[in-house]
Amino acid sequence: MSNRQAVIPEATGAIVVRDVPTYVPGEGEILVKNHITASIPLEAKLQKFAFMPLAYPADTGIAFAGTVEEVGPGVTRFKKGDRVAVARAMYLFGDSRTGANQRLVIAKEPTAAHIGPDGDFAEAASAISNLATTVPAISIVAGLDRPSKSPNPANKDTKVLVYGGSSQLGRLTIQYLQQAGYTVITTSSPANRDDVVALNPEYVTNHSANPNEVTADLIAHGPYAVVFDAVSLPPTQAILGPVMLENKKHGKTNVVLATGPAETAPEGVEFRFESFSVLLQMEEKNADVNKWFFEEYVPGVFDGTFKLAPTRLENVPGGLNAFQGILDRILGVSGIKLVYNPWE
Repeated sequence: MSNRQAVIPEATGAIVVRDVPTYVPGEGEILVKNHITASIPLEAKLQKFAFMPLAYPADTGIAFAGTVEEVGPGVTRFKKGDRVAVARAMYLFGDSRTGANQRLVIAKEPTAAHIGPDGDFAEAASAISNLATTVPAISIVAGLDRPSKSPNPANKDTKVLVYGGSSQLGRLTIQYLQQAGYTVITTSSPANRDDVVALNPEYVTNHSANPNEVTADLIAHGPYAVVFDAVSLPPTQAILGPVMLENKKHGKTNVVLATGPAETAPEGVEFRFESFSVLLQMEEKNADVNKWFFEEYVPGVFDGTFKLAPTRLENVPGGLNAFQGILDRILGVSGIKLVYNPWE
């Protein structure tokens, strides 16, 4: 099988599709035939703003799902033919073999999860792309409980704000928190409100309203033990700044778990932006959470142990040649996950 890959050739450069070798997996690695890549807004931000140092040409793809083609020495959890989902660790961005925007991808064994014989590739790639952010942000940084079949009843008294509940990251974060028994307040546009309400959060505010009204509404439904911003653009940060100042008055957190850098923040408020997946996949002290995520939680999503609502997906035609178009759209898309098949 021939391998092709979509890369950013230089900082802020347009996507180029190139021929690359078919790799041989090394120690602790698997070679995966990529059936579906799930794109995330971070990739568009990396291309447009070049705010992180990358080794160019850069494959910024993080999440994909497919079948194992070959296993390297020392691999114990996978065999040829297994269906898997992979969340590439950020520390691997310098290794283009592991980029998700190609047909045949090398994955490190600890970054892959079984999805069972019936797991849908598009659902799997979409879920793991966002959960690899949600899990470390919520269960490592914020220190909240992980999902359980019998969550602590006291958790219902802990209120969490998820800004951007209509985004795919927001939707999964809401459900992850609910699986651990927490009370969730969230936001949505009117167009996606019904989908968000169907997740049964405690309250949904209209984030398309006047920003001052949104701020006042969120303050009225607080204070919050944890605040997670699934959008993290300047307008959302402007809304959340006053919310956090009010939160702080009540002795609650003044830190927003952010998924993008903040341009400004009120004095006394912190927008904590980092690669949460690095905390999950690189820090030894979090090895137990990483193992649980890839070996228990993600497989549990697909065997019915931890059910998630179906994702609203758009399978963009055109394969690797369509990837630049995906990046051009993705920051303006709401409520839909953009995925593509690199073999088209």
